[in-house]
Amino acid sequence: MAARTGASVGVAVTITILGVLSLGLFVLSMVFYGNAAKAQQEQAQVQAESEDFIRASEREREGVRRALSQANADRKSVVDYLLTQMRESMTLAAGPDAADLTASGLRDQMADLGGGEGDSLAGMIRDRDASIADLTTRLDEAESDRQAALDRAAAEAARVAQIESEFAIAGDAMGDDVGTMRSDLQGVWQRVSDLEAQMNDRVNRIQTDASDEQSRLRTTIAEQRTEIRVLQSQLARARGDRPTDRVTSIPEEALADAEVRRVDPVAREVVLSIGRGEKVILGMTFAIYADSTDIRPDPATGDYPRGKAVVEITRVNDGFSVARIIEESRGNPIIKGDVAANAVYDPNKTYKFMVYGNFDLDRDGIATPLEGEDLKALIQRWGGDLAREISGDLDYVVLGEKPVLGPEPPTGSPVEVVEEFLRRKRIIERYDQLFESAQTTAIPVLNENRLRTLIGDFPG
Repeated sequence: MAARTGASVGVAVTITILGVLSLGLFVLSMVFYGNAAKAQQEQAQVQAESEDFIRASEREREGVRRALSQANADRKSVVDYLLTQMRESMTLAAGPDAADLTASGLRDQMADLGGGEGDSLAGMIRDRDASIADLTTRLDEAESDRQAALDRAAAEAARVAQIESEFAIAGDAMGDDVGTMRSDLQGVWQRVSDLEAQMNDRVNRIQTDASDEQSRLRTTIAEQRTEIRVLQSQLARARGDRPTDRVTSIPEEALADAEVRRVDPVAREVVLSIGRGEKVILGMTFAIYADSTDIRPDPATGDYPRGKAVVEITRVNDGFSVARIIEESRGNPIIKGDVAANAVYDPNKTYKFMVYGNFDLDRDGIATPLEGEDLKALIQRWGGDLAREISGDLDYVVLGEKPVLGPEPPTGSPVEVVEEFLRRKRIIERYDQLFESAQTTAIPVLNENRLRTLIGDFPG
């Protein structure tokens, strides 16, 4: 019994130990299972985090393996190795300030430098090197051309210097020759001048002698003709002819108005011995005769004979006038000493003018009645008379600019304004009345310019 009790105690102890062991094993199992689950969870997290750096499919790539091998050799992680390589690459590509530059930033910089889509930096460098090499070649060629041009310019400058030296020598020689020739020409010119003076003296003497001889001959002819007329008169009285049967003529000397002082056959002009003082008018014509005795009226008709030429006054001066030849007999030219006559010209006639209106004698663009008084003084200095009204003996009406009336002043205007308007109105009515009267009576109407042309007086 005691043995059985000892065995039972042993079994119980064994069972107890087994139970404790089982419980310990269960607890250990539970602890191990929990640690395993936690380890799996941590492994999954690590796996997920590693996926952010490298995929499982990328681990077997050759480049990754080389990077891993190089990183192990440098005792670095692959990421640290790649980041270091990327910084060094960016520094080499874009400079020390571009260590943290990204690939897209590098592409933007390459685009700014002229790189195209898909171009590499090395390719751009090669293209740029090729362009630089081409430009260098062209620069060398240009430099060679420039040096050749400089050499040619230097040679040309030397040639020009040689030519200038030769030209200077030749110029000095020519200057000496020209000086000699100038001296010779001055001597010749002096001799020619002396000869010309001698010839002019001879011509003047010949002309003077001819003029004197011509005057003497004309005087002789006039005296002989007078003697002939006296003898004819004596003969007529001896025959018992009645003197009333003859036409009494004006002395020929009184019919000649001017003498020809000079003749220019090339310009076809003559100078007459009458001018502004004799009231010569532009456009007046004169007949030219060889002698005043040729101006003898026909006894039967009373008409004067036709002259050898006809001239027209073109310029009037003090003491003489210039006339152009408008007709001339063939073979009978005008010569110095011929006389001019106009049957209706009378230097003693006094022309009568009536002046009215506004005039602008000083050419300031403003016509005033006061300058009309200056024009009247000009007419009187010329020798004309002034009239206040149109009469039968009036020769010309000289009208200036017609005054401007302006608008009629409104009702209630000042008395001075109304009186000024009425005064201007009367002036304009008088202006129109004079113009109509002159046209009705056929009296010539002149403006200032035509008046100056008539009397031969021009501004300036």
